[in-house]
Amino acid sequence: MRWAQGLASFAVFMSTLSCSEEFQGGGDSGGSAGASGSSTGGASGSGSASSGGASGSGGASSGGASGSGGASSGGASSGGTSSGGASSGGASSGGASSGGSGGGPPALVPKTAAQGLLHGCAVRLDGGVECWGDNTYGQLGRGNKGGSANTAADVKTANGALSNAKSIAAGVGHSCALSGSDVYCWGSNASGELLPGGGASSNVAILALSGATDVATGDIHTCAALATNGVKCWGSGALGQLGPSGGALQGKKIYALEAGGFNTCAITDTVPRGLYCWGVNDTKQLTSAASGAHTATPTLIAVTNPSHVAIGLNHACAIDGSSKLWCWGLNVAGQVGNGDGGPGKIVATPTQVNLTGQVVDVEAGRDHTCALVGGTAAPSLYCWGGNGQSQLGKTGSGVDLPVLVSGLDSIAGIVDLATMDNNTTCVRTVSGEVYCWGANGLGQVGNGSTGTGVSVPAKVSGLP
Repeated sequence: MRWAQGLASFAVFMSTLSCSEEFQGGGDSGGSAGASGSSTGGASGSGSASSGGASGSGGASSGGASGSGGASSGGASSGGTSSGGASSGGASSGGASSGGSGGGPPALVPKTAAQGLLHGCAVRLDGGVECWGDNTYGQLGRGNKGGSANTAADVKTANGALSNAKSIAAGVGHSCALSGSDVYCWGSNASGELLPGGGASSNVAILALSGATDVATGDIHTCAALATNGVKCWGSGALGQLGPSGGALQGKKIYALEAGGFNTCAITDTVPRGLYCWGVNDTKQLTSAASGAHTATPTLIAVTNPSHVAIGLNHACAIDGSSKLWCWGLNVAGQVGNGDGGPGKIVATPTQVNLTGQVVDVEAGRDHTCALVGGTAAPSLYCWGGNGQSQLGKTGSGVDLPVLVSGLDSIAGIVDLATMDNNTTCVRTVSGEVYCWGANGLGQVGNGSTGTGVSVPAKVSGLP
């Protein structure tokens, strides 16, 4: 969870959990907390934050004892819905913009693979959805809760398997999919992250919202881009992640939407496109353009004509209109990728990551980042940052500059990446196959095994 600033509010948040039979976090209901994670104050770690039940390897858990190392922060109170409304504008970053002017929007590939804290989901080519990993809160959507699964299987509704899905998102203890223009969610609703206005948790997919064009999930909040323009968010909002009470970016068509941890970002479909982010800012996740430790006001991030945005646990990245990658925020594990990671390091302005070729996709995890370079014809995947669970696709220590992920040479047509504020990384191919590596304590790699980190990309079982 978020580190320094959110500790007090997280303590309040945790106190509410003791009164509930479930919790919104995705921790394993047994086992020890995972390895990997970082703290704002010291060396990057092995040892992520724990916030409640014990975590399977690699990732914060919600509810019980902390894993080795890493402070826990974040969370805060449940409830609250931000819907639609007035634009908050957002301060300019106050400096030269990063990147080039770009041209028309590139083809944006829907997010068809997602990694939550300790579970993964993917959209099949036929529009069905399958999930795997931790199921403590019913976040696999199989009609039950508890335990875990190390292979993928269908997400159910009350009337059969979920279908017609376009994109997928996964939080700590819940998952959501866009089916047509409807948002369906399943899993924990302890903080209202499942349904606007509250309601019960569900271990099958239930309709959360209609009239959407995109969906994104943070740890314990959910947001949708509306067909009528603007962004609507619901769930926990104590750190500003829901946006202003009237809603975010009203009247603006949304090109892309992303959420992670306790932050939300949206790219507006304007000329040029603009990147606005809101939520926690304790390690400059909103860059120096925002003041204070958190804000609900959308802040304009200085990346020119952006096409993609990714939000990690304490850092963020975006691709500009010239297909260059820029990252900022916490850098203790080298996750910003500028070659200057280390204890206490924070990068307050967008900083270019040195990658040769056009960057076509980016994802940010707990303390690592991955970028796809070169497209589907001859894709190259580079990762950097922490490597406590082999989430970089290699053994050994982490790195603060991009390294090529090996083991993908025979995997053709990579079109999508997935990770969250966790230590598992996945890619999806044009043929619908999903390959994952990294933390696997609860089967979140999905290859039929459960155990220590997987350093070589492994095919998720149960998918094509």
